Amino acid sequence: SNSNSNSNGSKNNENNSVAPGLANTTTPKRFICNDEGRVLPIILGGIRKSGSTTFWNDVKPAVWPASPRPGTKAGFSKEPQFFGHGDSDYRYDSLWGKCSDPQPGVALDFSTSTFIARLATDKIKREYKQKSKEVIFLFGLREPVNRIVSNYYFNAYRQEHSDVNFPEDIEKFFRMWSESLGSSCEQLSCLSNQNLDQNAVVATSFYYRHLRNFLDSGFLASQMVVFPGLVYLKHRDNFDTNPVLQALRARIGQSTFRLNHTWRNEKVYNKGPAKEIYGDNATLVDAARSRLQNEVFAVENKRLFKFLAEQVDKGMTLVGYTGKANDVEAVEKWLTSGWQY
Repeated sequence: SNSNSNSNGSKNNENNSVAPGLANTTTPKRFICNDEGRVLPIILGGIRKSGSTTFWNDVKPAVWPASPRPGTKAGFSKEPQFFGHGDSDYRYDSLWGKCSDPQPGVALDFSTSTFIARLATDKIKREYKQKSKEVIFLFGLREPVNRIVSNYYFNAYRQEHSDVNFPEDIEKFFRMWSESLGSSCEQLSCLSNQNLDQNAVVATSFYYRHLRNFLDSGFLASQMVVFPGLVYLKHRDNFDTNPVLQALRARIGQSTFRLNHTWRNEKVYNKGPAKEIYGDNATLVDAARSRLQNEVFAVENKRLFKFLAEQVDKGMTLVGYTGKANDVEAVEKWLTSGWQY
């Protein structure tokens, strides 16, 4: 038999679309309890400039927010940024409280650095220990080059980097790309930690490499919920029938993420007045975009489509996908029809 019993006595099949230990739960599973009786998030997710802030703001009334990590303001309850940074000097399990506390909502960590930091997977396993395979990873994908440009615009608008220059930075990226033989090597490990850090805005869009890194690190395809961003954004008028929220409820309980507040009419958060940010550099920006698309993501995206198609019968949830496993063309159509925004 392929089925086994979880700690609640319910049955699950590792080949279906729900993570081990989370199938058929009659009691909502809103968090993970560690050995010391403290709350850890059951959902880790978020990719910068892909709609994660919109999602967070929508579901916030149903979320058990973290206390701000030491030295930060309250807004950082969305992103403790623990797993993506090697120098975190506080206890992660101190942010949510005790498992015996009243349960105000789902414990969720949407730190965007978790997706892109190669060593984050090791930190997650050290923190969650034997319960690391109960984590759900939630990732919404935006067309890679659009996401990169949006990220640069946002950095410039927020003045996070005073020397933001998209064309120049893309040139620096291509020098690294050539030196590291990035195009001919598929793993995330082909790129050093330094290269990833220095080129994080571009490297975040290496979806195939990041997702594969989670599996190569010992996590299971069945722990992942992946969706084109528009599958969530286009269904914000009805949270009960929103496909992404339905997929999460199938894993952690039908009473979770029941939102009573009025749908917010904003299309996106964190948008910023980006239109004229580069002025006379517009031609250079267009050229850099084309080069990224043609020399990097034409190949990277094909790897992504094939990878996702192969994970369907291993239990990965592709929200809104109705095709068969290993159908690369069907997966490509599903993803590309919902990630242009």
